[in-house]
Amino acid sequence: MTAVVRRARTAIVCCLLAAAPTANADESQGEERERRALKEASVSRLAYSLDPAVPVAIGKVVVRQQALLRARELLAQYGRRAGLDEGWNSQAPEWQQAERELVEDAFVLIDSKIAAPEWFYAVLEREIANVLDAEEADYIATHFTTPVGREQRILLQMRLVAEVLMTNYSFTDRIDASVPGLEDDLHELSTAYWDLEPFRRRDFMTDPEAIKFAGQAAGLKYTRMLAIHGIEGFIAHIDAVAAQAREAVDNGEPLIDDYIELYRRRAGVRQS
Repeated sequence: MTAVVRRARTAIVCCLLAAAPTANADESQGEERERRALKEASVSRLAYSLDPAVPVAIGKVVVRQQALLRARELLAQYGRRAGLDEGWNSQAPEWQQAERELVEDAFVLIDSKIAAPEWFYAVLEREIANVLDAEEADYIATHFTTPVGREQRILLQMRLVAEVLMTNYSFTDRIDASVPGLEDDLHELSTAYWDLEPFRRRDFMTDPEAIKFAGQAAGLKYTRMLAIHGIEGFIAHIDAVAAQAREAVDNGEPLIDDYIELYRRRAGVRQS
């Protein structure tokens, strides 16, 4: 064997040895990407198996109520400060127009950040990914497609999401059915809740798959996540948008003086 051939073979072997770690690393990275993709798909599938109707409807009521109450609070404050008579109230056309303008941007927030349910799914995807692996998420998502799994999913949504959220906001008066202007949102909330058939009898004690879901690790982790971190995420988002809505109303505060002046002229109220 000539020296040239020996050197060539040596060079080839060295190249192969040098490439081996890179090949292994690429293969490992590829497997990791595949695992991540599988988990993301399973998590997303499970998250999107839940119905956002009740949380979205609750969010609409809470945010709209905050905007309306803040607008009315400002209008009343400005009226007192200006020394207006009792005619400055929610029946006055100037008040009504001012209120509509004050809440306009806040209501846009409802459409973009509450009515569109992406926030609901984002909370679920984040929290599910924190507690379940791909196989567990896929198992639950598949279970929820079965007749008994569907009923268990509805029961969890009703007891751990819908009723907990409604209790949280009702007991703190952040849902007050007596506030004018909430009628459509309250009707939507009522319809969404009754669609869950809250008084329907659901008996899972004789179904082995239902018992398996309720008793094994994946089902327990999912249920605990929904009851604690899921609820916390939903409330945090709704409260954040409600705060933004109040801020949006406050930003329109300068327009109130114009409507007070219009009211003075129409009602013949002198400036004090």
